[in-house]
Amino acid sequence: MKPALLIREGMADTNRAALFKRNVPTWLRRGLSSLAKLGEHVKSRSKFMTVVTAAAAAWTVAVSPASAASAEVDVTESSTGGTALTFSACRVSSYGQGCFAPNGEWFSVEDGKADGHSAVVVWELYKKDSAGNFTVLTRLGTIWNTRGNGTIGYQNKSFPEGLKVKFQLCVGEYADLAVDGGTCTSTVTATT
Repeated sequence: MKPALLIREGMADTNRAALFKRNVPTWLRRGLSSLAKLGEHVKSRSKFMTVVTAAAAAWTVAVSPASAASAEVDVTESSTGGTALTFSACRVSSYGQGCFAPNGEWFSVEDGKADGHSAVVVWELYKKDSAGNFTVLTRLGTIWNTRGNGTIGYQNKSFPEGLKVKFQLCVGEYADLAVDGGTCTSTVTATT
């Protein structure tokens, strides 16, 4: 199992905090904000990493008690298998493009920069709360294009109809599942 949080050994404490802030999505950072303070009280880096990783795993399961949302990790395929797609929501940056097609719940991820990093779509799926607002997180994940610059990859998901999917395009390191939050586009929302 790959780590949910990447903090490299030998880093200065200030760099460790910055990496934590950059690599952890906002929704997870909110739930783990008190853990950053815990690092000051724990002298051993390995103990700190164990505590942070365990807490991240526990918090991810606690995000949605009814569905026990856990992060899904996918790698794109080279084609849509003949499915005709109409992408209704996209995010574009100098690093590439990420799009969503509600007909069949397809994502496309284009890597548009020869920088040695992978383009990645970070997504979250929401259903309505008792007030009728889309605030209940049911699923979340990442979709990686690992084939390099100039390639477009596709990933088919299976989402129930009428929910909201929020996503953004980022850059990261697939080998470590580390997303560079400083490269992410703004979030776009689409209906499934």
